[in-house]
Amino acid sequence: GWGKQNGGEFRLFTAEPDSTSAALDVLPVRNRMILFWATEDCPHEVLHCNRDRFAVSLIYVDGRRSVRDPCGRGRARVSRELIPTLPLTRDAAIRRCVDSEQEALELIAEAQAAQGLTAQASPSLLGCRPLPRPCSQCGAVSSEGGIGGDDFPGWYCRACWNKWEADSDSRAAGVDMREPLKAF
Repeated sequence: GWGKQNGGEFRLFTAEPDSTSAALDVLPVRNRMILFWATEDCPHEVLHCNRDRFAVSLIYVDGRRSVRDPCGRGRARVSRELIPTLPLTRDAAIRRCVDSEQEALELIAEAQAAQGLTAQASPSLLGCRPLPRPCSQCGAVSSEGGIGGDDFPGWYCRACWNKWEADSDSRAAGVDMREPLKAF
């Protein structure tokens, strides 16, 4: 079992600004789940552990509020770390966070930039805004994908990566993907 001597408690502080007074300490015992608003109104920390401890942290984010976060951290979280709930794709979730397709394209460009791709400038009357690069293979615009290597320069969407991986796995197994599969 887990005892107080092992440390690792989840601590909630009292609501006063810059409080160091503990309102509640919760031991990390098996099958315990804690749900709370991780905001300025709910300061918290995990105390030092004296033995190995395993924990899973999930942060649910309101995409619309995050994109409009005045300090900019929320917008960066959406463009870099967003993992949508099914059945939404990442790009569909990004589009739900914003009010216009232009703003969605800007967020997708930021997501691509977080993966190392330089966005292309958009010549507009309002100034240059970043636009995402389309997939070099299929032309899709997506926040999910990656930069190809020396033999395949450019940006490739997740769908093209998945197709290449499947084709590569099939070739390794001796199946020619150019020939239709025949039923036995």
